[in-house]
Amino acid sequence: MLSQLCFAGAAFTSLASAAQASNISSMWVDEVPSLVRPYAIQHYSAQGYVVGQQIYRFPVTGPSSDYAFTLISTNAPGSSDLGVFPHQHRTHYENFFNLRGRFQLWTEKDGDEETRILIPGDYGAVPENTTHTFQILDPDTEMVGVISPGGFE
Repeated sequence: MLSQLCFAGAAFTSLASAAQASNISSMWVDEVPSLVRPYAIQHYSAQGYVVGQQIYRFPVTGPSSDYAFTLISTNAPGSSDLGVFPHQHRTHYENFFNLRGRFQLWTEKDGDEETRILIPGDYGAVPENTTHTFQILDPDTEMVGVISPGGFE
């Protein structure tokens, strides 16, 4: 066991030395990179965009994931307004995961309208060509969205 720990420690030291030698910057970043690379960013550190009373942050963007997906964090107080106008994506599949509070997800596809209130831990999926919107219901609601492929239409 001790020899395995020593080997792992030596391998880590060797890896750290190689990173320093090749000028690889820290994995911790203050801004989301504009290219694919390993990185970590602290919660709420990604640049935020304010739309009404909502704050949208993008800890993963199309360019940072080679357009595999985009990750959006939305934080907002409760509101009687819709989060966004009803819309649809022709090529993007949008996912919603509720972290805190409640929000209502509304969808319409082929004339079938559905609405659900999502509580913490709930997940909603919106395939391409589905009209959808949401409304934040509780103060300090936070949800995470994943759009695949990455970027926006």
